[in-house]
Order: sequence, then structure tokens, then C-alpha cells
Amino acid sequence: MLKPSQDKLNGFTLIEVIIVIIISAILGSLMYQFTSTALTRSGIPILRTQDHLALTQAMNIIIGDYKLLLQQGNGWTTFCTRYGTSINPYQTNFELIANWINFDPVTGLETVGTQNDGILKLTIKHKREGQSVVVLFTN
Repeated sequence: MLKPSQDKLNGFTLIEVIIVIIISAILGSLMYQFTSTALTRSGIPILRTQDHLALTQAMNIIIGDYKLLLQQGNGWTTFCTRYGTSINPYQTNFELIANWINFDPVTGLETVGTQNDGILKLTIKHKREGQSVVVLFTN
């Protein structure tokens, strides 16, 4: 025969089960908040790296054009005609910004120049993230 005190020692009480469920729910909600942000934003660094790679490739094409055209006789004029305006010869997700610049001899700061100054500043900007690559070209 079992004694009544031994029968009560088996199993969990209802209050213990409720406390475990509440603690599990709190921990689960904290983990969901932490992991949902990490999962939804995990692709952003990859997209930024891809955008930067595309910008670098576009600028490398322009630099290759520059070197090739300078080896030819009238290459600087052709290069300036091709890239000296902000007409974008590339995809629509890039913005090509062309500026003629000069440098102030006293302060060394960049100032607005003309084609006669011979310094072409090309900026390729990605429209999605706003990343940009800048290169200066001279004759």
C-alpha cells in the first residue's frame, strides 16, 4: 500500500508548468527579436560589396579606356569627348558625374575649373546605396 505522502511527490504542479511556459515565452520572444533583425539585414553587406565591385569594374573600364586612348595620337580629346560630360555610358543603376577642376595654389583646395585646366574628375555613384568611386584624369 502506498502512503499518501509518497503519491504527491510524483510529477510537476500546475504552477511550476505555468512558470516554465512563461519563462520560455519571454526567452523565445527575445531570441526572435535578436535573430529576426540579423536575418533580415544579413544580405546588406553582400549587396554593398557587390555594388562596390560593380563600381570598381566600371571605373577600371574607364581607366583602361584612358590608357588606351592616350597611347593613340589624339586620345585626350577623344577621352574628354567621351567622358567629359555627365552622360552615362553604363547601366542605369550608375550615375556618372564629370567635373573639370583645378586646385588653388595657396590653399590646395579643389576649385571649379575648365577643360583648359586639364583635370577631369570622374565620379561614378551607385544609385541604390550611394557608394561612389572618384578618379582624377589629366592630360
